[in-house]
Amino acid sequence: MRAPPSAAASHRSPAASPRGSSPARRGLVKRRSAVTALLSTTCCDPSACRRRPLSARPMTRAGAADRIRVMVRRAHEYRGLTQMSRLRLLRAVQRQPGRLVQELAEDTGLHVNTVRDHLRVLEDEGLVVARTVRTGGRGRPPVVFHPVREADASPAVEERLEQARERGNLLRRLQPELDVTEDLGEDAVHQLDALYEHLEDAGLQPRIDEPSLTVGLVPCAYHAAVAENQSLVCSVHARLVQDVLTQVPGPVRLRRVDPFVTPHSCMIALSISGRSRETGGDPDAASSAE
Repeated sequence: MRAPPSAAASHRSPAASPRGSSPARRGLVKRRSAVTALLSTTCCDPSACRRRPLSARPMTRAGAADRIRVMVRRAHEYRGLTQMSRLRLLRAVQRQPGRLVQELAEDTGLHVNTVRDHLRVLEDEGLVVARTVRTGGRGRPPVVFHPVREADASPAVEERLEQARERGNLLRRLQPELDVTEDLGEDAVHQLDALYEHLEDAGLQPRIDEPSLTVGLVPCAYHAAVAENQSLVCSVHARLVQDVLTQVPGPVRLRRVDPFVTPHSCMIALSISGRSRETGGDPDAASSAE
């Protein structure tokens, strides 16, 4: 009689799936390799950076930048943000950081195992971070969850920001006429690089207009979630925009999020500290969705 397969043969051990080999991390490595290859080329072909045909994008300043900025990107469920239950969970973490899995499950009405799965995705994407609370007692210390406000709190965030900077530098190298560093400053430009990276990977099809400091969005991927709870969806994204801008030191701030300025598009309004009026630091107040 044949012996039954061992547990090791029939099931992958958790140790066999290290965090560094997750789909999200593998995607980052692929994108980094693509950028490195382009940066090391003396005669770079901009067509290598394009994902969509030229006819699909108008030849405007923002459109030209968009063509070069959109390189090989991961498709990890739009950063895991299109599922309504995961959005509810992320909003709960944003509203009250530092809670346990059980507390988040009670707040959102989700099963504890579902909460754990969602938190794993959000942590891999650099949207939340787990922190151990030292109690001084016996047993395993509790783990609580926070939004990622500082880049060094999450290796995934640090790598994303590095990738965003490399792609932005590549854009400015290939299209010097699109470089607004002299007008906005280097720190502000790198903040916009990071913001574009986040919004594009989240499936919002951003079109940044640097002179007016606005970002047009096309939230097609979120229509189902918006139909269910527009206020929650807009609040989550407003907070994420604030977090991304905070992770990169610089003067760019979120002024407001204007949902559905047209039936199929939204708008983010930004400002430069000391140059224009700001609405304050609370993205809940900045979002006109609530």
